[in-house]
Amino acid sequence: MWTDEAATVSAATRGVAAWWSLITRIDAVHGLYYLFMHYWIELVGRSAIALRTPSAIAVGVGAAGVVRLGTALADRRTGLFAGLALAILPRVVWAGGEARSYGCDLATAVWATVALVSAMRLGRSWRWIRYAAALLVASTLFVYVLLLGLAHLVTVLTLRRDRLRPAAFAVTAVACILSPLVLLAHHEQWQLPFHHTTPLRETMVQVLIQQFFTGELPTHGQTLQIGPTWSWAALALAVATWAALAVAVTAGRARLDRRLLATAVPWLLVPTALILGYSYAVKPLYSPRYPTFTTPALSLLLGAAIGRLRTTRQQAITWVLLVALATPVAAVLRTTTAKKASDWRYAASYLQHHARVGDDIAYLRLAGRKTVSTAKLAVAYPGAVSGLHDVTERLTATENRSLWGRDYSLAQVTGRLTRIAPGRRLFIVTDAALPLTAPDDSDLSLLERLGFRFDGEWHGPSTDVFEFDRS
Repeated sequence: MWTDEAATVSAATRGVAAWWSLITRIDAVHGLYYLFMHYWIELVGRSAIALRTPSAIAVGVGAAGVVRLGTALADRRTGLFAGLALAILPRVVWAGGEARSYGCDLATAVWATVALVSAMRLGRSWRWIRYAAALLVASTLFVYVLLLGLAHLVTVLTLRRDRLRPAAFAVTAVACILSPLVLLAHHEQWQLPFHHTTPLRETMVQVLIQQFFTGELPTHGQTLQIGPTWSWAALALAVATWAALAVAVTAGRARLDRRLLATAVPWLLVPTALILGYSYAVKPLYSPRYPTFTTPALSLLLGAAIGRLRTTRQQAITWVLLVALATPVAAVLRTTTAKKASDWRYAASYLQHHARVGDDIAYLRLAGRKTVSTAKLAVAYPGAVSGLHDVTERLTATENRSLWGRDYSLAQVTGRLTRIAPGRRLFIVTDAALPLTAPDDSDLSLLERLGFRFDGEWHGPSTDVFEFDRS
């Protein structure tokens, strides 16, 4: 598990009153998802598999919707191929294994589009009400999905201008209902970790490659750096896909169905363009994971493009190539440190095997963060630290009305440290970027003055665990 999944656990394992207190301060954009996960955890537990199961189910539901969309907009082969394309896109593979709302966003966006296509074709007020309800649910799960409504208006304007009035009324009604949530989310922008606008070159890499052809990077960086085999595979997959779509959209007899283009292209482009425009004009808020709900549009276009190839052999070769390129990326998504090099699982294992009930533990601040500490590990893997006494705890996450608690520094808890009896051990969890064993580290010298003796350590790519006993 990593930071974002730990955030889900933190928000979903508190009471409903505390949940409301949280989302009225931060993370309102995920509020409905957190509430759903609260009851899900009560029902099935909070293991990593249990936490990620809703996303896996949602991606399957989304794939079924893509098949239906492709069939309705073109033909059965296009629908099946679009569903297969969705299944191999690395961003979708990632979303299906993530304890976050992105898989659910994807599924609800797909079925909102299914409802739109039905309403455009057959009319009738109840179909437009169904569409508005689907868009409302999708946008409440993740407010960015509301941008899909604008893409839908472009689709209606292109295909059925006579249906523009009910479509505009439906989207406007949803926007009005969600306006308090939108305003609250706008007010909570301070929590976003993006403080500087990303250079345009890096943004293009994130949009053209990472948004569809990787998951969260298995490194600390925000932008893909070409080097490992999987990164070359992601680059090749992106180039092959965009080239195939360019040919399919422009080439004579192989050109794609107009209805499919009018539905998928705005869905693919409009939300991302609006997020990027806001990011460069007002405040940075783009992340490759936020527009995950646009990946079905790409899968529709890719499935249709493959379906337009002249022979079955050409289609089979194309599928083999795409699967071969997607496999190394999918494989790296399944490694333990795949999510931002998070190594909490290994650190938790070290604590489980070395700490005893009654021992003490301290969490130090994360690099670049003044108020957030390595106590995130305890949120993600509480079983590893159960029975340990947290000597640095200042406020719990609930008391702090935040996803994370507040912790004291070691210098601020000298009194607590001096009360640790001889024979009890102290485990200190640190950010690997701030090593406790640095020669000039004040925490280490403080521990030595208080009589603590270094007795063991574990090092990961992101986290260090140090073990001390007191003589």
